[in-house]
Amino acid sequence: MSWLKDLFATEQPIIGLLHLRPLPGDPFFGPEDTIQGVIEAARTDLLALQEGGVDGVLITNEFSLPYEKKVSAVTTTSMGMVIGALSPLFTIPFGAEAIYDGDATIELCAATGASLHLVRPLGFDISQGAIRRNMKRCGLDYWHMVDVFDYENLEDLFRRRPEAIQDLWLATTKAPRPYTEAGFTPDSWLFFGKETAGLPRPFRERFQDRCIRLPMVSEARSLNLSNAVAVCVYEALRQTGFPGLLDAGEMAGPAESV
Repeated sequence: MSWLKDLFATEQPIIGLLHLRPLPGDPFFGPEDTIQGVIEAARTDLLALQEGGVDGVLITNEFSLPYEKKVSAVTTTSMGMVIGALSPLFTIPFGAEAIYDGDATIELCAATGASLHLVRPLGFDISQGAIRRNMKRCGLDYWHMVDVFDYENLEDLFRRRPEAIQDLWLATTKAPRPYTEAGFTPDSWLFFGKETAGLPRPFRERFQDRCIRLPMVSEARSLNLSNAVAVCVYEALRQTGFPGLLDAGEMAGPAESV
């Protein structure tokens, strides 16, 4: 029996998305809004999803706009309060995902010449409309420098990119060795999971000998995702000689006389 069958009683579960209204601390949470109003709207949506026959529910802060590069404690605390209020109503498995801004990782890919491969469900919007809004809001001018691909799931990724399985490394806090022991090549694929859940357990177990971690103190749970990506990407580039990248700036020229 697969973990899907064990959890959802079906191999092909239908997951309903429950988008919370703006939460306390969000720019669009107005002076007349209340957390109770968020809870009531979420309760209505949850009951409708369950009555509609979905096999599971994913709760997200879809309207915490504009998305930040790091999810705030106010957001996660508010989400926890809403989910706690809904807990007596759940009749099916549920999970939560705090949405954040993926711009930091996309900027890293632009600076290093790396491609970005995203496996759904995503924690941010990569539609052309969203890209244009982000560029206008943040003055971003590097989206055109990045090749972005998205996949329905890991099976879809490996079907369309069979080369990935030949040289892959999985970043996870549960790994048995540090990232510095990985032997990266120019063809390496680096996999990172969600900050809230990490990479799927079956995926980690299948490639246990390819799992690596970033050393940290025992009290720490994990690093910010974009920071972890940056550390591993630059270690891979260091091992391969920083191909195609400038390793010296203007200060490398002849010293000017004073």
